[in-house]
Amino acid sequence: MNLILQGTEAMKHMIHREITRENICIWTLDRPGSRANVIDERLLKRINRELEFLEETNDIRGLIIRSNKSHIFLAGADLKALSGSTTEELERLITLG
Repeated sequence: MNLILQGTEAMKHMIHREITRENICIWTLDRPGSRANVIDERLLKRINRELEFLEETNDIRGLIIRSNKSHIFLAGADLKALSGSTTEELERLITLG
């Protein structure tokens, strides 16, 4: 696979974007400092930004989502972050994703 473009943001932002010569976009999920990728507000916002990029890029033919974690793709919601959230914060998260 020959890559011609990489996301402008560093891997620390949990999604690394690559676009192949065949115009296939590849997202690699990799939550830094964690054994698993989890869904939290930061990831949802980043996914929304990446989806906006795809909407604005007319020549993308497909999307592959993969994990850089060897043992798990996505663990689910970040329960530690959710446990201290207010009802309003939870409602905001639901509207994001």
